[in-house]
Amino acid sequence: MRTRLLPSLVLLCLVAAPWPARAADDKQPKGLPALVVRTKSIDGLIDDFKYLAELAGKGEEAKQFDEMVKNAGGLEGIDKKKPIALYGHLGANGVDSQVVAMLPVADEKAFVAMLEKFGIASEKGKDGVYTATNDQLKQAQQTVSFRFANGYVYASNDVANIAKDKLLLPAQVLPTDKLSTFSIKLSIDQIPEELKQMALGQSELQLGNIKDEKLPDETDAQHAFRIAAMDESTGLLKTLLTDGQDLSLSFDIDRKTEDISLALTLTGKSGSTLATKIADLGKMKSIGAGLVGSDSALNFLVHLSTTEKLRKALEPAIEEGLKKALDEEKDQTKRDLAAKFFKVITPTLKSGELDLGVNLRGPNANGLYAGVFALKVKDGKGLEKAIKDLVKDAPAEDKKDVTLDFDNVKDVNIHKVMPGKDYSEEAKKAFGDNPVYFAFRDDAVFVSMGEGGLSAIKEAITGAPKPSKAIQLEMAMGRLMKLGGADQAAAIAAAKKAFAKNKNGDRITISLEGGQSFKLRAGMKAQLVTFFALVAEAEEKKKGNPQ
Repeated sequence: MRTRLLPSLVLLCLVAAPWPARAADDKQPKGLPALVVRTKSIDGLIDDFKYLAELAGKGEEAKQFDEMVKNAGGLEGIDKKKPIALYGHLGANGVDSQVVAMLPVADEKAFVAMLEKFGIASEKGKDGVYTATNDQLKQAQQTVSFRFANGYVYASNDVANIAKDKLLLPAQVLPTDKLSTFSIKLSIDQIPEELKQMALGQSELQLGNIKDEKLPDETDAQHAFRIAAMDESTGLLKTLLTDGQDLSLSFDIDRKTEDISLALTLTGKSGSTLATKIADLGKMKSIGAGLVGSDSALNFLVHLSTTEKLRKALEPAIEEGLKKALDEEKDQTKRDLAAKFFKVITPTLKSGELDLGVNLRGPNANGLYAGVFALKVKDGKGLEKAIKDLVKDAPAEDKKDVTLDFDNVKDVNIHKVMPGKDYSEEAKKAFGDNPVYFAFRDDAVFVSMGEGGLSAIKEAITGAPKPSKAIQLEMAMGRLMKLGGADQAAAIAAAKKAFAKNKNGDRITISLEGGQSFKLRAGMKAQLVTFFALVAEAEEKKKGNPQ
């Protein structure tokens, strides 16, 4: 088992089957490849594994694995300090694509001997090209060709792909600066037009098959909106294939900065519609961007908008939903009040824009949190009047805890609601018996709760929209653990231990942003691996299964 663990990497690079077959009369495209897959060196990957294992409290197992690697052998001739790559040129039919694997080599003779040792027979032919085969390849009626050059072995199932004048230099495939643990890059502009049309055709075919199908209880307005959304997705795919430049996915373990991240990045052709949309995404300002406090336990904001076509398709569905809600209300007084409220809120619902922010702060010295919420609206003052009318006409029992115009800041009235009988025990533990405050600016509605809620809502009201990412979620797990109360004692203890040396080691982030590129990123600090391992260990002990 041990002697076969490491050679499997070589077998994967040299005999992965089936590979795309290239037509005999095709010529290798010139220029950089359309597809590049890269990983760190074998030593780098092993070091990352050991790093994660040690964080998870498996340091002894990591040492044993390291010793096993050193003693197992089986990778004679491979340079374990240089990165690994695979690149390909895409063919018009997909199956005629050309793929080349690059494995770093320190000793050519030792490498060939290693292949023989593991049942891969190789024979050197003219021009220094080797032909390799084994039982698996024979059954598939394939062979693998490889040659040594530039400190690497280049391998492909078609000898034409590794002709001397076709080989790419390592510097053309591998970055000279920071290398991700693993990455894939696709140059969209190098995808053959035939493949693009094939992808669009398949997408339209699949969507066409479900367009005419009506979902259970789906109304005509809802069906029309769903069709518009599907058409929009087809349009986005077309824009991506037409205007896209590069699409890449990378996974990083950065031991120096103690960051673990996964990122998807897209760039558009200069001057294209896609590039303009991505740039516009990076210019947005959000109501929620100004809510972040220095003691934030959680911060979430989203600022997205639909296209005009999709917005118009949404309008009838909104009107239909509001009408249904009114029809189902049998009390005439409540129906009249609801009608007034719906009239004011409808422009916001139909705007096709969602701009909101949520910020949770704490815990403070008393172990309590404060939360503040902001949502962009149209005609906030009209919405405030509708709310006041609802309160005015509400039964005395329902409005006794409501104080309208309790305070104000910059001509914005702040209203107060005291916790009632429906206020849960969990909410009391987190926020205390403090009031809930709400206020309406003409462009936004604000809500706050918890200790310090009044100052938090005043700060939010006086703030202005700020540049922001389209979506951003930030969590400080160490702070959030105390929300669970006594039932989370094990998690609280795990957080205290895991984040003792780095108070910011509890951060998790997810973001989507525009600008020069479209980037979707999820990341966390490495100390969270320790935290989750400690929590899992505590759960096993609780079940009577100590690890």
